[in-house]
Amino acid sequence: MKPYLLILATVMPAFAQVQSSSTPDASKLEASEIAKKWSEPPASTSPTSRFTTRGVQNEGAKMPLATRWAGMSRKAAEANADTLRKLEVRGIKKLTGQRAADAQRAQDEALHNNGQSEARSRLVSDPEVIIELPVDESRQIAFRIRFKLDSTELADPESDALIDKAAEAMKMNPKLVFLLEGHTCDLGTSQHNQKLSEDRALRVRQLLMDRTVPANRILAVGKGESHPLVTNKNETARSENRRVMIGPLEVTLE
Repeated sequence: MKPYLLILATVMPAFAQVQSSSTPDASKLEASEIAKKWSEPPASTSPTSRFTTRGVQNEGAKMPLATRWAGMSRKAAEANADTLRKLEVRGIKKLTGQRAADAQRAQDEALHNNGQSEARSRLVSDPEVIIELPVDESRQIAFRIRFKLDSTELADPESDALIDKAAEAMKMNPKLVFLLEGHTCDLGTSQHNQKLSEDRALRVRQLLMDRTVPANRILAVGKGESHPLVTNKNETARSENRRVMIGPLEVTLE
């Protein structure tokens, strides 16, 4: 097995597991509170020496950094190009072309072997890019931005206000790069949900840029239905999973 495929097989089995339902809800926080949460030191330093993290080692940490992999379509890779270049300079691993496709297959196989259905595990068919992401999940915040049905158009003024709040909090942390993840519930096919989540993430990215957040400080990806906060057992639960997660990547810009 190739080295990078071995890495994927090692880190990916937990990728599609349910996240903690205690994830902070942006609608209940002020922009200053969100900014403070994002500025906290990470729970621990990164498990790999490739990353330059902002925090110090915390031996008693209960929530270490997670090494995630995110696939992107050509459209998303082009939109995120400035951020990808910035992250590569800081040692973040990016796979393209055939290596990205091979890595995607390894990811799918790892999830399938871990009990995830093949249809649910696939994120991006034939991705243009797969990028390694050092993330402290304790600093991610759920923005339940509502969109019109099967659309990238915002559904209500409250959702527009949430984007205002995100932009304000980002500007309070000018040295951070933010991961913006679009998520859906399990209604519809996994392929459709993946594309929709990516399109909505890219739309939120553009709206943040319209509010003068620099383009190279936002990495927008779609995760489809693969990473729910709670089990999709009813409509109330599904509404919890339709969200945009935003949190800092563990890299420095100094």
